[in-house]
Amino acid sequence: MCIPLRLRILIPAALLGGVVTAVFAHTSTAQIRLSAGPQRLVTFAPKFITAGFFNDDAFEDVAVTNSISTTITLLLGQASGNSFGQTTDFDIGRTLRGLQAGDLNGDGIEDLAVTDFIDNKVFVTLGAGDGTFGTPSNYKTDLHPFDVAIGNFDGQKGNDLAVVDNGLNTASVYLNLGASKGFAARSDYQVGSRPKRIVTADLNGDGLDDIITINTGTSAADDVSILLNNGIGGFNPGTSFMVGAGAVDVAANDYNGDGVPDLAVLNAGIVTVQTKFTVSILINQTTTLSSGNKVGTGFFIGQTPVTIQCPAQLNGVAILCKPNYLASADFDNDGFNDLAITLFTQPQPGAGSTATSGLVQVFQGHGNGEFSFSNQVTVGNDPQGIVVGDFQRRRRQRPRHS
Repeated sequence: MCIPLRLRILIPAALLGGVVTAVFAHTSTAQIRLSAGPQRLVTFAPKFITAGFFNDDAFEDVAVTNSISTTITLLLGQASGNSFGQTTDFDIGRTLRGLQAGDLNGDGIEDLAVTDFIDNKVFVTLGAGDGTFGTPSNYKTDLHPFDVAIGNFDGQKGNDLAVVDNGLNTASVYLNLGASKGFAARSDYQVGSRPKRIVTADLNGDGLDDIITINTGTSAADDVSILLNNGIGGFNPGTSFMVGAGAVDVAANDYNGDGVPDLAVLNAGIVTVQTKFTVSILINQTTTLSSGNKVGTGFFIGQTPVTIQCPAQLNGVAILCKPNYLASADFDNDGFNDLAITLFTQPQPGAGSTATSGLVQVFQGHGNGEFSFSNQVTVGNDPQGIVVGDFQRRRRQRPRHS
């Protein structure tokens, strides 16, 4: 018997339009099975995606940035659990990139933060709790902000913001002023060359979030920058750890079962499309406190990378592929975190010019930092961002940050 578990959402991008596709994960005795669900039309070239509770009806919702449009598209969850209600677009900024949901003014309602790559701003729009959002406020960033993350950096006045600035190789931090007063002037911290993604996690067990960026400015191998919190809302100088070439995305989660966050970094390689890629697995080293509790140190050691293999053919057409984004969660409810990856595909030279379907591949975690390929499903062309949520069950989840 296969029990439907969680629903994944991914965004196949299109030149003049786009769709959001639901992908269901199911469990069996040996592997995770995937099945493609319904698609919903959104606006132009959807790329980044986030999930949250935007209208307080106990069904998780989705927001999408449309990268060659000025709009964010909202898709509100509904009782059927396999689709979404009517989509709503609202204008914000000019050239949108990274998007994140979280409670940014302490009212228990999830809000949205989004970066504007060209206007060098991060926008914050507060949720009203009924599926609508208020007039956005904006904060100046460094050059070309590519992504945004939400975290608790100082332990007071609510969640804070961190933005990665691709043009000047910095992470910009905005501390929350509390009580809907917005955010303090930014503080900038140096990271590696050409950073593109940013996530937050408490890497060393001090109760405050740290910052992780992936940096893409080298050819043979890229790296991640780790900025550990200094305990007063600032960050110590970054340390870097090498990953594979062409790093494109990162997910922080516990991959070896010791209860502390590790990192998975998706590497797209030097050649644009090929047949094999890797995921670098960086294991957070631990120390034991006098209390006996084990915590992370923020120092990472690489495991043997996970190999991503394109199928030789799709519908009889020989293909090449390129990985875009990844997400991590326990998809099969075995207590071990797994990986899901979106892949663009195209015909190999001489195999024709008709566009081939995109793929989502899932890799089953074994709880020791190792993974094995489990399954894949075809979706729309060039799937982009991917987010994990429980869209099938009527169960309120806690916000991602407190």
